[in-house]
Amino acid sequence: MADLIDPVIIEINNTQIRLSHIVKSMRATNKDSLHDLFTQRGLVFQIAQREKIAIPRDELQKGIDQWRYKNRLESVEDTENWLSQRNISFTDMAREIEYQMLQDRLKAQITAEQIQAHFASQKLASERREICWILVNERDIAEEIAMQIKDGGRDFHTLARQYSLDERTRPASGYLGLLGRRDLPNDIAPLAFTAEVGEVIGPIKVETGYALYYIQQHCPAVLDKATKARCVQELYQLRLRREAKRSHISYPFLDSICTEDAFPKENVHISEE
Repeated sequence: MADLIDPVIIEINNTQIRLSHIVKSMRATNKDSLHDLFTQRGLVFQIAQREKIAIPRDELQKGIDQWRYKNRLESVEDTENWLSQRNISFTDMAREIEYQMLQDRLKAQITAEQIQAHFASQKLASERREICWILVNERDIAEEIAMQIKDGGRDFHTLARQYSLDERTRPASGYLGLLGRRDLPNDIAPLAFTAEVGEVIGPIKVETGYALYYIQQHCPAVLDKATKARCVQELYQLRLRREAKRSHISYPFLDSICTEDAFPKENVHISEE
């Protein structure tokens, strides 16, 4: 009976990991991605039903054909074997493809005006800077290198290859990459995004020493194809989050197995300090 209520999901060297272990671990670490995945799935089907969005049979068949082509399932036998290996039915697979197509329909409802407005609100976050750096272990050395660049006309990239202690970026002349504000420490991001191209910032104390940053290029936010796709995905997720807030969502089965004492009892207590 216990195996029916709390099934064994994984066995490792005769050690059993039950569903309750997985659910409790997810909840303890705030990693409810599995919950969210199937909650989102349920919301999508409910929205589609409410808005009378349906995938016509011929479109669904095209989606199934594309799925078979993608997985190189050329014959009916190949398809049946693929499904059998995963212990799922053709109906299960068709339902999954329908779900993906419904997501596409909902995303297609997002207008160009909504995308533009979202892009404008996120414009600062979308800006990038091409940045190089030099990392040394003493402030005096960093100041001397900065002086050689600013007053002596020395090339930043050459000095990065010569002096930087960062083995990952030193061969690439200190190149850190194309970075956004969120990619940089809080004290460095404002400086990097107000500096001019060719400007050297620092020395700045960092965890591993002292750093000089070189602003190699400004890359302003542009509503290109990739950015548009990102905006669509973000707006779609915002809609689902709003839908979730308006809905009553519970996890009766998961809650029930978590009330079972599935874990071995251990002499552990929560400190009040």
